[in-house]
Amino acid sequence: NLPIQQVLSSTLATCWKAMQTVDDDCEEWAAEPASLQEHSLVDEETAIYAQILLSEIIRLPGALPTVLPVLEQAFCCGDWKIRCAALAALECCVEAVPISFAPHVASSVQAALQVSDNPRVEFQAVRLLGVICETSTQRSVHGCLILERLARATHNPCSKVAAMACQ
Repeated sequence: NLPIQQVLSSTLATCWKAMQTVDDDCEEWAAEPASLQEHSLVDEETAIYAQILLSEIIRLPGALPTVLPVLEQAFCCGDWKIRCAALAALECCVEAVPISFAPHVASSVQAALQVSDNPRVEFQAVRLLGVICETSTQRSVHGCLILERLARATHNPCSKVAAMACQ
């Protein structure tokens, strides 16, 4: 029998890889019309299911400390898919374990404040900031920075990013 920590690490790694299985054509994605119920992973079922699974797994004891180092490394990478997946994973953490994740909200806000040329990364960053505003008890601490970033995002040339910033 595998120790629970090994199973947890393996499952989280599988989710992490699956969250990166998105279409490479960002221009086509950005050209599609915006929807008020938009998710950055529409038509990418594997990544959606991985994000749902991660949201459930992150609630298990020991999961958050296992996933955080992976996310920290992800923001050092230049690959937009990895950055987008990391922002989505942070969103899962904020929603699934808001109290346990509270000490990491500041670094999550900083990660989401980084502007990207990639519309999918921008979309996911704006989505994360919205979730932080809705969920976090620390929104008063970071509110001004978040509002400035969202205001800039409303002028994004990608209608999906602009629409998400307005939600």
